[in-house]
Amino acid sequence: MQLRGQCLLEKHNQTVLMVTHDVTEAVLLSDRVLVMSRRPGQILANIPVNIRRPRQPDDIFMPEFVDTARAVRFAIQMA
Repeated sequence: MQLRGQCLLEKHNQTVLMVTHDVTEAVLLSDRVLVMSRRPGQILANIPVNIRRPRQPDDIFMPEFVDTARAVRFAIQMA
């Protein structure tokens, strides 16, 4: 499903707002990840995803992917 969504995004070149609790999914599909606070919802972190496209499932093992996912998880813990 993630790869299909990625293909649709690349084909139509549109901006999409996706809400997920899955850090891996967020990093795999996004150009940036926003971490929000609890109520009232505010943006606490804006983390760029600087990983080449198109992305593949094996990219989750790349150091850049691991570092970005770690930064997202840290921001969530601090929220």
